[in-house]
Amino acid sequence: MKSIFSQERGRGVRIMLLAAPVMFVASCAGDPDSFRPLAGVIAIPRDFQSVQEGINAAVDGATVVISRGTYRENIVVMGKTITITSENYSSGLTEDIEQTVLDGGGYTVITVGPRSDDTLIQGLTIQNGNDGISVESDVEITGNRIVYNVDGVDYEGGGGTLSGNLISRNRDDGVDLDGPASVQIRENTITDNDDDGIEIRLHSYTGDTIDIVIEDNIICRNNEDGIQLIDYDDASDRTVHIAGNLICDNAMAGLGCMADGNTVEDYSGAPVLEPVFFINNTVSGNDYGLTGGANLAAVNNIFADTSQVAVKNLTADSVAACNLFWNNTADCENTILDPSDSNIFGEDPLLDEDYMLMPGSPAIDAGAASFSWQGEVIIDLPASSYTGEAPDIGCYESP
Repeated sequence: MKSIFSQERGRGVRIMLLAAPVMFVASCAGDPDSFRPLAGVIAIPRDFQSVQEGINAAVDGATVVISRGTYRENIVVMGKTITITSENYSSGLTEDIEQTVLDGGGYTVITVGPRSDDTLIQGLTIQNGNDGISVESDVEITGNRIVYNVDGVDYEGGGGTLSGNLISRNRDDGVDLDGPASVQIRENTITDNDDDGIEIRLHSYTGDTIDIVIEDNIICRNNEDGIQLIDYDDASDRTVHIAGNLICDNAMAGLGCMADGNTVEDYSGAPVLEPVFFINNTVSGNDYGLTGGANLAAVNNIFADTSQVAVKNLTADSVAACNLFWNNTADCENTILDPSDSNIFGEDPLLDEDYMLMPGSPAIDAGAASFSWQGEVIIDLPASSYTGEAPDIGCYESP
């Protein structure tokens, strides 16, 4: 589904040809104190035995290409902009991603420290770390397998783009936003993590607005919430956009809002004051669909097969509009519904096994192409962005 938001999306995957000449002085290999910094392409293990030695040798703009193998290292990038990648960067082979393994041995696998904006991490298996990747700069993380860590990706600050990754079977959260990070989380598969798929702490923060975008992901089978927003006392300068995601079969809530810094889901919800836009998602098979929010607009979503309550404690300045509710134990509890009766209750959305809408679905052409909330236009879709007379409800537009 095309983005419903007007602001510019991610930088996209950078294309860098690997035909550039390698600048390497053979006598310096393996001795990070004796070589001059290198530009161009640095090949591991041809030029240096360890990935860290290659990174130490690199200057801004260099590409560190890692051949297949398992590298038991704890890598730090500090004060430079580089690319760290496997041979998948030029080959496009999935096997290069699966067989190029960075193993942290229980410590953080990759740390991207301050002053490292625009660093790219691509096409690697990143495993067995406390954090798979710890981020303090604006970085691009794309096309990786981030598995079997404690937290998969941990944003202590910075931000950037997290796209096209498999983030799975981590022992705590798939993605953890601990610090003030402005990040776009797009087109990832975030599944089977032991706690939340994505956990966001809304700590006190004042400054330029932090925009958190969670768009077009598959967030399924996590052992607590699909997405969890953890509230603190005061509103912070953040906006959260959650759109076009499949959020299914998580053990607790699809989107859970937690109060007072609590991260143990109790389904009570929280009066989160930061604006939250929850638009065109398919939320299916969770314990609860959505809990909480005092400043949340839920529009064009499917809430289906919820074992408890689909939408709970959506209060104060919130609204639920143009949603479809089906086969939930309870559809709504303590929730403000659109007074124009735009929500659809009791009609089967006719989802296939991939959660696509089948012909005849009442969700087809039933969504809002434009929607205003609190005096602001939050949906403004051109007709070219959907098929039919209006956009569909849910995360996938029908053919």
